[in-house]
Amino acid sequence: MTGPDQAAPEGLIRSADGKELLTRAEAVAMGPTYFDQRIADAMQRYQRAVADTAEAQRRLTAVRVSKTSKKRELTVTVDARGRLIEAKFSGRAHRELSAVELSKLVTETVGAAQAEAQREAVEITSVFRPARPRVDVEEIFKGGFPSYAPVAGE
Repeated sequence: MTGPDQAAPEGLIRSADGKELLTRAEAVAMGPTYFDQRIADAMQRYQRAVADTAEAQRRLTAVRVSKTSKKRELTVTVDARGRLIEAKFSGRAHRELSAVELSKLVTETVGAAQAEAQREAVEITSVFRPARPRVDVEEIFKGGFPSYAPVAGE
């Protein structure tokens, strides 16, 4: 099997998807222009990928999700990774709730904020995922071990 831009046994130059581009003789006859254009195209794709990555990183860094508990006793803010950035108790709720109630309040409110931040992070990074991912990206954001989906022919 030939790889991207490699000569096939019959002397054809093929793209990564196997599409016949031209014969080796045609490419040589075109001179460096053909190959210069291929290199320029590759550089353009690379620069676009770098810009897209920088934009995704900027957006991920800016993610802040705030959630308030049902009775408004607590408001928390988390980042794209689900790290707690801020917690604000209203009034005297932190003094009036039992330890068990307070623990449950914090856990539920932070969990809701983390789930939403995870959804935002997955959405931001979705442009980098292949159409048929091999790794469960959502599982990685949850902190789990990635599970690999089998790909035909492997």
